[in-house]
This record gives sequence, structure tokens and C-alpha cells, in this order.
Amino acid sequence: MASTSSQKTSEDVEDTEEDLKKLVSENKEEEEVGECSSEEGSKEQTTTGQKKLLPPTIRIGVCRCVQCSSENVYWTCKTCCQYTMFCQKCARKARHPHTMKRFRESDRSTFLLQRHLQLVYYNHIVSCDREICLEPCLKQREYRVHFDTCPCRPRSVHDIIVDGQVRFDGTGFTHEDCVDCGLYITCLFLHANDCKAEQCPAQWCNEMREVFDMDSKQIWMISDEMKKKVKDVIIEEWKKVRERQQVILVRGIVDDLLALTV
Repeated sequence: MASTSSQKTSEDVEDTEEDLKKLVSENKEEEEVGECSSEEGSKEQTTTGQKKLLPPTIRIGVCRCVQCSSENVYWTCKTCCQYTMFCQKCARKARHPHTMKRFRESDRSTFLLQRHLQLVYYNHIVSCDREICLEPCLKQREYRVHFDTCPCRPRSVHDIIVDGQVRFDGTGFTHEDCVDCGLYITCLFLHANDCKAEQCPAQWCNEMREVFDMDSKQIWMISDEMKKKVKDVIIEEWKKVRERQQVILVRGIVDDLLALTV
């Protein structure tokens, strides 16, 4: 019956909302915007006879020129959006294929909010298979498929560890690998840090928990102010989910009534 299916969908939505609230509210650490670091990555702790690495600390980086790393960002790509920013000097010689627009100071706060939201959404899509969910989740699940098929990404967790250090820069790798896969691996760390499943179906989760001591610390550094902004956006997104859910529920009831009249 359609009503039974709708009831199950409602329960799934509520479960997912609780997961997201947990993700954005658990961390009580103070954030200072910078790069993801693994300054403690070379330290090891012994658990059950096996040495485990400390996981990297994830911070959202400041706005930087993609070529010289200058913080004096002047131009940003209208197509690539947050991935491509240039200082004035590098913009002149970049020969970027897309139209660029002036990067205003007010764009920085918007950019940082988008980056934090992106981590929340990516962390969510790591394991979500619900039919009715957040719009960003439904749109971005392709990145999970991309990660399975991308020839440029590391093939295992061990490929991003060099001399006990994690080769990571916040939302990707420190060299020319796939940016999307780098961001997705960041969110796999976030997922693995909270996952308690004995055997998790999410990519790399079991391996990450075997290699890294995920109970050693909370890895995502986010300020209280940014945390509130993220939660406000997520709440509004869930309102849209409930609206779609109600529409489907009503349609199901109508279909059931029509079926009785046939």
C-alpha cells in the first residue's frame, strides 16, 4: 500500500536528519580557518596489538589563488565557482577557458559557508540510498559513482600515506590528482570518524578505521558561528524534504482511494 511506503519514507527522513544534526553539532572545538593538517599524523597509538595512525585534522581552507596560493584573490570562475580563484597577477596569464568575475570581500563568507555545507552533503551521500532526501544529496550522489570509477584517485587508504603522514590539503590532495575524489576522501574520513558499524558498506570506511585511531580525537574543526549557519541551512533543506514527502503521501492516499473505486 502507498501509505505504508510513505510511513517508511518518513522514518528514513527523520533518521537521516538526526545523522546530519549529529554531524554538525558534535564538534566542540574552536576553528581557525586554514588547511587540513596531519601534524600529528606520524604519531602512533597501539590498540589490540596494532599500531594506528592519528587521523588528519580537517579545516576549511581560506580563499587562495589556485596558482600561487596568494590570499589576495581578485577573480573567480563563474563556471568552476569555488574551485578556481586567481590573484590579479595570475589571472592575466592563466588563459582560463571560462568567464571570470570579480571576487568581492563579501564573497569570502559565502564561499566558506558553501565549503562547510559541501562537507556535510558529501559526508551524507557516502552512505545514503534514500529515494526522498535532500536535493544536494540526490544531485551529488554521482560523486560516489565517480569515486568508484575514477582512474586518477588513489586505489586504497595506504596510497595517501607517505612516511606516516597523510597527503592531504583540506579538500583534496597536495598534488595534481582528482579534486572531486580528494573532497570525497575528506568526507570518507568524516564518515569513518563517526561510524560504529562492525562492517560498513561505505567505500574505505572499514579500511580507514583499521588504519587510523578514529577514537583519538574529533577531526573536523568548525567554529560555533559556522556550525550555526550550517545547521540553519540544513533545517531549511529538510523542510523541503518534508514538503515533497507530504506531496507523495497525498498522492499515495489518492491512488489508494481510486483503486477502491475500480
